[in-house]
Amino acid sequence: MQFQKEEPQAQILQLIPAPAQLQAKFGARQTPVIEVPLVCLALVKRKDEETIEGVVVEQGKFTLVSHITGFLGYRDGRSRLDSVDWFQKAEGYRQAQQQLDGGQ
Repeated sequence: MQFQKEEPQAQILQLIPAPAQLQAKFGARQTPVIEVPLVCLALVKRKDEETIEGVVVEQGKFTLVSHITGFLGYRDGRSRLDSVDWFQKAEGYRQAQQQLDGGQ
């Protein structure tokens, strides 16, 4: 996984338990898709906007998923139906990163 990325100032207003088996999905350059269980959900305020966001343990620290490069989305591990093609989504992420790297 790619680690911390720059984000606008985020203020955590409240933490709540995450639903059982809810996972964050990440794409990385070498690993197609990584699943990380959420430890909780956070009500996060940035400027004038509030959102609910997953929190994972990254290198021993609680981290908002938006602060980790390669975040693709959430998956409910209890569901047998998954309409998202995570490998295709991760490939799109990798291609976008390659274009950004090539343009620098």
